[in-house]
Amino acid sequence: MFMAGTLSIDPSELTHIRKAIPQRIFKKLLYLLTGGLVSDQQEHETFTAISILQQLCACLETLGITNVIRLSKDGSDIYHDLAGRSDDMNEAMDAFLIQSDHKSSAGFETLRLSLEHETDEMWYLIQIRVNRTHDVGAYPIEIEVNGVPVIFQAEETGLIGLLTRFEHYMGDQAGYDKVVLQMKLVFGNFLSQLEQAIIDQIKVDHVIRDSKPVMIRPMHSYSNLDQLKLSVRFGKPFFQGHFGWERAGFYAFHWANYVHQKSFHVSDFILVDETDQLLMSVGPIGFDAGRSSALSTEAPFEPPEGGDFALPPGNQFRGLTLLKNRVRKNDHKGWFDFDLESEPKEDVSS
Repeated sequence: MFMAGTLSIDPSELTHIRKAIPQRIFKKLLYLLTGGLVSDQQEHETFTAISILQQLCACLETLGITNVIRLSKDGSDIYHDLAGRSDDMNEAMDAFLIQSDHKSSAGFETLRLSLEHETDEMWYLIQIRVNRTHDVGAYPIEIEVNGVPVIFQAEETGLIGLLTRFEHYMGDQAGYDKVVLQMKLVFGNFLSQLEQAIIDQIKVDHVIRDSKPVMIRPMHSYSNLDQLKLSVRFGKPFFQGHFGWERAGFYAFHWANYVHQKSFHVSDFILVDETDQLLMSVGPIGFDAGRSSALSTEAPFEPPEGGDFALPPGNQFRGLTLLKNRVRKNDHKGWFDFDLESEPKEDVSS
């Protein structure tokens, strides 16, 4: 199990966000995405989007979150830290600017910026997604956060140490309930801090927030860390193959089978497979994990009899959105096609 949450900024709040001139890597990103090869409207929208992205990063910086690990445009990486280095994005951006074809790089539909952050209790992945147009089921600005507890991060490649830690921290139902409650509290406090930083720094009044534990029920067993390869490009940040996250998340691929073997009562989570494919959503009443193969990796998946759960239509679609009150599609206008206060004109190529 890991924690997943989303903070979204409602479209009505966009015009209230103050302007900020893109600086440093954001200035370079603006040059990369415009370069004089897009329309005035696209340039206007891009300036606004990057200004907001920069301010969101400033919000994260107030919480000590500064380690950028990925930046992508429309699914293509501008920067991806594959070696676990910190604070090398500026250098990578310079190299990308030299090598890039500005014509193919101009404009964007979706920008994704990913950062990681470690505390004494949890390791977090934060992905900021800026959507230029009114895609179905997407707000203009969404911040997706995943968190894993530090106590279960792998110190070795096999199962023995992991199962020993499972037994130590959650060897019975009371221990399991305590661990899950602590994860929810720690993660909830982190989301609250992030939400307040956004409200204070960007001066918006309303941030839409939701969160839910996620349990992984893999279709295959992973007996050691070397077998685990996370590479789901558009799944939750946990699954996207960021450096070090196989080790951080190895425990989560054994959590479901462990609670099945222990016959724990489980509730209030979404269940996915190792590709982030939704299997079912479980409500607050839950079910006994030992009475079905729903959480067992040693038998074909079958939902529990009775219990408090819901299956996706056809049991075939990817992921589960945590947001309610979705927006309607509008194909003719971008989210960021509005006026900022007296946008300054300056050379962004340097």
